[in-house]
Amino acid sequence: MKATNDLIRSMIKNLQKDIKDIDIIDNNKISIKEYINTGNYIFNAHLSGSLFGGIPSNRSVLIAGEPGTGKTFLSLNICREAQKMGYIVFYFDSEAAIDSQTTKNFGINGDKFVHILVNTIQDFGHYINKLILEIKKVKENDPDSKFIIILDSLGNLSTVQEKSIFIEN
Repeated sequence: MKATNDLIRSMIKNLQKDIKDIDIIDNNKISIKEYINTGNYIFNAHLSGSLFGGIPSNRSVLIAGEPGTGKTFLSLNICREAQKMGYIVFYFDSEAAIDSQTTKNFGINGDKFVHILVNTIQDFGHYINKLILEIKKVKENDPDSKFIIILDSLGNLSTVQEKSIFIEN
């Protein structure tokens, strides 16, 4: 067994030249900090193993499904529950599917809900990079601040080329 451990450590040491974040999983410092309730006990249990869990706060989560299956409904419930835990919401909306009244109907505090209309993949990439830089600045001064970023919906984003073809026709 010791020979295997030495072999693995030697391999990791060699790989660290090219791979920044590599280590044995037991040495990994990344852990789930908290869960954000989805507003649905059964879905919470599927995601976290607990009726009172939900989505992990420090992970990327993709909710996929056919149109009309409730992805926006679920996302807005998560936003409401995240706000109850002190999160500020940044909601990228590619469908122009929500408005102020919709958020009020879900019990969302509009003062802590930033709505960003986006329609191309390139715009989303640009906006999210800018947002992450701003969040890093805020976290330097206030490490306890909490943010959640929602993209509704990835499937509805087009490329700049697709958008220009649509506009031309």
